[in-house]
Amino acid sequence: QPVPGWQISAEQLGLPPDGAPKLIGNVGDRGIFLGITGTGWWLAGVDVATGKRLFPAVELGRSDDALGFNCFVNGPKMVLCIREDRDPAKPARAWVVDTDHGSTIFDGPTELRIPPFDNHPTVEQRGDYAVATVSGEGVHGVGPHAELTWFVPGGGHLSGEKDWEHDAAPQSLAAQDGGPSSSTYV
Repeated sequence: QPVPGWQISAEQLGLPPDGAPKLIGNVGDRGIFLGITGTGWWLAGVDVATGKRLFPAVELGRSDDALGFNCFVNGPKMVLCIREDRDPAKPARAWVVDTDHGSTIFDGPTELRIPPFDNHPTVEQRGDYAVATVSGEGVHGVGPHAELTWFVPGGGHLSGEKDWEHDAAPQSLAAQDGGPSSSTYV
């Protein structure tokens, strides 16, 4: 029988008072939230079993001239956030945060993009990891410095569910279009 449990406010998470928390995702009992304010973004984490904050909120940057912003869980202990500039000639900026300590592992330019963006590595959440797809090329893993890592050649279009029910285990297998008559499993 469901019973009242813990509650936590944006302020208790360490977010500015005007912050509206948005769930990014979770790995096990580690819930990761993005605090969106009028001036920028903050990352916060909660142990959803106990309601305790995982780490002090991490400021990710200002929202000036941002076209888009999104975050992705990337394994049990990392979150990848990407900011697209309104000027398409400027590179996107990425932050990678270690959610054990709330420390920023990486803060800098990246070739990664958030959808929709053609002919660049576009990040998608698949299960507990972020992957980057490139149309007509294939699928890449994403490392701790927002860099491309492993690679599986193919069409670069993944099938399967992007989102999963949060009370069920995430999928660990996806298929990509490998061309007119083949598929590759990631």
